[in-house]
Amino acid sequence: MKILAIESSAMVAGVAIIEDTKIIGEYILNNKKNHAQTIMPMLDSLKDQLGLALSSLDAIAVSKGPGSYTGLRIGSATAKGLAHVLGVPIIGVSTIESMAHNIQTTDSIICPMLDARRQHVFSGAYVYEGDKMNNLIPINQMLVTELLEQLKTYNKPIIFLGDGFEAHESVIRSYLSEDKIIVARAIEFLPRASTLGFLAIEKYNKGEWEDYLTHQPNYYRLSQAEREYEEKMNGNS
Repeated sequence: MKILAIESSAMVAGVAIIEDTKIIGEYILNNKKNHAQTIMPMLDSLKDQLGLALSSLDAIAVSKGPGSYTGLRIGSATAKGLAHVLGVPIIGVSTIESMAHNIQTTDSIICPMLDARRQHVFSGAYVYEGDKMNNLIPINQMLVTELLEQLKTYNKPIIFLGDGFEAHESVIRSYLSEDKIIVARAIEFLPRASTLGFLAIEKYNKGEWEDYLTHQPNYYRLSQAEREYEEKMNGNS
């Protein structure tokens, strides 16, 4: 099975071609460029370097959230457009779950975090039982302190990854003892299109896919425009 994976949920933009158990190619950019300027040029360059015909793809995988509203919308629109033209399904993969799978088997808790601003993060937590990863804290948008209170109840070291850790590191270190904090390596720290792609193949084999008409990202929160409108309406009531 050959799929294109698109990661655009945070600052990182990434595309990868996965075939069965191999990464055929992957591009990653971690800068402040708008994903609308980077995703398609990256895909075109990767396709040309590999001599890949898009018609050979069996599916399109995309990060479905949580994450940046704009980034998720761009990734989703790109995936839907390609899936429509190519006549292939879309496989949406949770950003947080995908990030957790950057970490190989460990006895520690895995806690991906994306900054959601206003002292909030998008996060969840995972543990391995054997070679299977299980969800420990459900994915949601929450106050950093709310997440840390939950993590404090577990007597295990915690591997942190994602820009949410960078944004709230001082709070995290004030809540948890140093022996409980492990920072993921750079190669594991940020969302990766290739990790997303391997998870997508597993989901496809379980029948967990959508068509381009039904796929929607999960923002886990209102957009800024929607929040401002809601605040305005509440102020007028």
